[in-house]
Amino acid sequence: MFRRAILSLVVATLIAPPGILGGQVQRMAIPAGAFDLAAGAAQAVETFCLDLTRASPKSGSEYREILTAPEHAQVIIGDQTVSLQDALSQGLVTIEGQDLQLPVSELLDELQDPLVFRRVAADLSPDERRDLSELVTGWGQLGKEDRAKAAEQLGTMPLGGDHTHLRFVNKTPHQMRIVIDEAAVVGSEKEAIDGLSLESIRSPNSTDDQRHLQRDVWVGNDRENQRLLSYLGYYGGPLDGESGPRTLRGLVTFQRDHELAATSQFDAPTVAALQEVGEARRLQGINDATSGVLLATVHNRPSDQARRYVVMIGETDVVYAGNDPADLTRALNQRLEDKSSSTLYLDLSGFSEAKADALGRTIRIQQRQLDGAVDVFPMPRIDGSPELQDALFARGVRFERRGVPVVEEITSGPNRGWFRTTLDFSVRIGKAIKHVTIQIWSASRDVAQLAYEFVVSKLAPGTFDETRSIASLVREARSEIRRRHPELKRDDIRIELRDQVGGTYIVRLRSRKLPDDHGSA
Repeated sequence: MFRRAILSLVVATLIAPPGILGGQVQRMAIPAGAFDLAAGAAQAVETFCLDLTRASPKSGSEYREILTAPEHAQVIIGDQTVSLQDALSQGLVTIEGQDLQLPVSELLDELQDPLVFRRVAADLSPDERRDLSELVTGWGQLGKEDRAKAAEQLGTMPLGGDHTHLRFVNKTPHQMRIVIDEAAVVGSEKEAIDGLSLESIRSPNSTDDQRHLQRDVWVGNDRENQRLLSYLGYYGGPLDGESGPRTLRGLVTFQRDHELAATSQFDAPTVAALQEVGEARRLQGINDATSGVLLATVHNRPSDQARRYVVMIGETDVVYAGNDPADLTRALNQRLEDKSSSTLYLDLSGFSEAKADALGRTIRIQQRQLDGAVDVFPMPRIDGSPELQDALFARGVRFERRGVPVVEEITSGPNRGWFRTTLDFSVRIGKAIKHVTIQIWSASRDVAQLAYEFVVSKLAPGTFDETRSIASLVREARSEIRRRHPELKRDDIRIELRDQVGGTYIVRLRSRKLPDDHGSA
């Protein structure tokens, strides 16, 4: 009876995480795959929970929003194809939670993980915590045969919500195929997914594999939340991704300081506030330390009819909040004049790449009408990452490639006949070293070679220049190119910054859209 009583407390804690009596259900990630559903049928699919501190989805929980790019999740009915988001909106399919009967033995196996144990034990009394610890330790010491016998005797317990599966339900009288070609994140309501780690999301090979992958997801996401709490002064512990009592105390303090509901969970309003406050402080530091350059973050909030675009350049400095790109540009131009800046970087957060390009082009055109001497560099967020700010503006740059300039001619695609030069750098960001590549594109071979030679002339070989950043080098190079070649139009020079690891783009600095095949010469 004692053991059942303790396990009942454990189950209650797992169903409603520490400090939560209700609130948002966990966002869930569905690995890439194809799922065939007969007319009116349902199918359970393996999923990964992205929010350790939110409640698990159970029967009655419904997921109505696709939070990742909608084009990567499609529904095929006969010869018709619609996005999964449209299918959900039209009631063609539903995504639902389900209840779970868990073998007690599996529950005890889960509790062997210190991360899960700490989460469960947080709401138990000291005596209950000690009893649970003894129970879990005893279970871990059993041999394989004894554990199998005990598992049969212990049976199952209702766990409530199941964070390992969701159900697709076909609401039509037709055969349906759901195709997900990249991991899709679903939620019960619209919210941003900036900062979420999706690297571990894949179809598991076994229950143990899913358990390990799930832990990687939880740790990765909670580590980012801990990092933001630490950066803002609300947490002083290790960045281990394990939301223990110290993390939750800092979380509640942050929520109260920012007039949020003290839910003890990383819910959508809290995560959004953490990211905005953290980014605003980072922006303030960069703008205070950088002359001639203004960095502004444009947050896209399509669900807010009155304040779709919120533009910030500092911790408390909201430059603009509204819907009109023309008014947005005028507000930014005023700040450029106040700071005597000739270069504007726009960190576009919460946009698809196509919409970021469209807004960036609009702002660039309108800025030229106000002040044609200002360079505007739109920077679409890639995978929600804010690392571009560090890579661009950190002071401490070392050039890694010397000798004969490498100038490639583009021989195919819309930019056939253009030339590209490639420059490799190491950037010191705190104690870390980031390896990045700048590619400069030009319609002239002479200009591409001049860009290479100019950068080489500015950086001493083999040493970090602590006075320069990538952003300042880009600004100097463009100015020198224009001085030497006044006949060039503004769109005749394009600059792109890449992360050397895997060739992943950190940010694209460009004057107009590059061709899709620009990566091949």
